[in-house]
Amino acid sequence: MKIFYFFTFFFFTIVGFSQEYVGQYSKKKIAKNGELFEFSLTLNNDNSYTIEIHRNLNQCNSVDEFFRGKGKWQKENKKIRFFPDLSNEKNEIDLSGATARFDSKNKKVLVFFNLISSWDLSVGMQKND
Repeated sequence: MKIFYFFTFFFFTIVGFSQEYVGQYSKKKIAKNGELFEFSLTLNNDNSYTIEIHRNLNQCNSVDEFFRGKGKWQKENKKIRFFPDLSNEKNEIDLSGATARFDSKNKKVLVFFNLISSWDLSVGMQKND
């Protein structure tokens, strides 16, 4: 019976700590040249994620650009790792090798590390409540 309680406690502890990451995150950023970037990340309970980036070039003759990515995420220590489901689409976001963690000063800001792509996600994305 003690073993049952131990495994039940262990399971709910692991699930509970992963739940702190679940939710929607967003960030808006205006570049020096006037371009507007809107970042959106959703971390689901089933450890899947979707990320979207909308880029508005803010010019008369330009067309807005949308970039998307999806895959699985996994909690490791106090970080999460991303494992993308790549489909080789034109505007696909590749988070291969990327990790993220909460900012040490603000526990609602998710900061990315080891990001291969040129997107500046290191500034952090705010968790939406």
